[in-house]
Amino acid sequence: MKNERGSINFQMSGCQKWKPVVVILAVYFVMAVLNFLFKKILDKGKSHLVIITYRLTTAAIFLMPVAYFHERRRGVNVKLTTPILCYLFLSALIGATLTQYLFLIGIQCTSAAFASAFINMTPVFTFLLAILLGFSQARECELEKHKKDS
Repeated sequence: MKNERGSINFQMSGCQKWKPVVVILAVYFVMAVLNFLFKKILDKGKSHLVIITYRLTTAAIFLMPVAYFHERRRGVNVKLTTPILCYLFLSALIGATLTQYLFLIGIQCTSAAFASAFINMTPVFTFLLAILLGFSQARECELEKHKKDS
């Protein structure tokens, strides 16, 4: 096909449609390889807390510049008060450290394949925990509405 300029325009709509699928498959492949490597490291006797420390430190090193420049570009100037720091600490303790610690205990007791399959249950447990703690309120009428839409 030719466009206004006379050059050939390749229709990439088919490739664009599959881009999210390819990205998700690549992410799952990387996660499976990491789970396999974690299993090998744990089998050699490395401490759970050392692995978590390395993992969280690496994530912080890579994400801090991204967050800094993103927030700087937006012009947001948030002051870190004591309550905000306490919330951040508790969120990191429960959300990252405890979750990874339990994951590593589970991967040590089972196989890497089981851990790769079971990690997909995290959103379900998060939703159930949010309902139990009262952060999310799922009403029956909303559930019925979603059933009709499906």
